[in-house]
Amino acid sequence: MNIASIESKLNDGDVIFTSIPNHLYQCVERASNSPTSHVGLVFKCEAKWLVAESRIPFSCYTPLEDFIARSKHGSYAIKRMKGGLIKSEAEALKVQCELQMGQLYHLGFKYRSKRQFCSKFVYDAYKTALGLWTWGDSKPLPSC
Repeated sequence: MNIASIESKLNDGDVIFTSIPNHLYQCVERASNSPTSHVGLVFKCEAKWLVAESRIPFSCYTPLEDFIARSKHGSYAIKRMKGGLIKSEAEALKVQCELQMGQLYHLGFKYRSKRQFCSKFVYDAYKTALGLWTWGDSKPLPSC
């Protein structure tokens, strides 16, 4: 893995997907018919790229290289909001991630729980920071 080539393409607030090679996460992949089972948000902090994520046992920041290294075969995918984020949006997203740090992980994946899981972490951060519409609203979510 050439981490420098990955880092040169990143922007604050990019969404990173990986495939965690343990039984629970592989079940998520099969159930969702997806090649990925884990997700986080990328931010640059003091010249180092970190991933804000909800993982067992709690939400934390993980160095990008370590986040990718946990993935099956070192695979990953990066997605970005169409048009990218402006600086104030990326900062608001970072603040929302910071507010979620330390929350316990929820193995039952119940959205309304006070506990966290990876996709809920990312969705809630974007929804709260950027005022994105929820699935039940009349307007669609912006495309990635």
